[in-house]
Amino acid sequence: MGENIEFNWILKLNKGSLNQLEAPQTRRFIKEGHRIYPLKKLIDLVDEDFVTYGAVQIKNYEFTEDDIRGKITKGTYNIVYLCTPEEKEVLTKYNQGKYTKQSF
Repeated sequence: MGENIEFNWILKLNKGSLNQLEAPQTRRFIKEGHRIYPLKKLIDLVDEDFVTYGAVQIKNYEFTEDDIRGKITKGTYNIVYLCTPEEKEVLTKYNQGKYTKQSF
């Protein structure tokens, strides 16, 4: 029996946790399951609909277990950059897989 581990190149959080974003800013995250993130590399910060808010760097993370949620990954990230409205539109289309030349 193996363990299911996800490799993530975006940080996808629910919309409720994306209030009052500022750059620079350090925040914490908790995700269900065990996930691996690149450290100190820029990755996109998105919500559950892949709306893109900006770029972050994962500072650290760890695997743990919770009696209610089971296996979880928790850590901290730095908000490095917040998108302009134009960038948000383009990156959201890209992350949603809707990128075409006619989109822009």
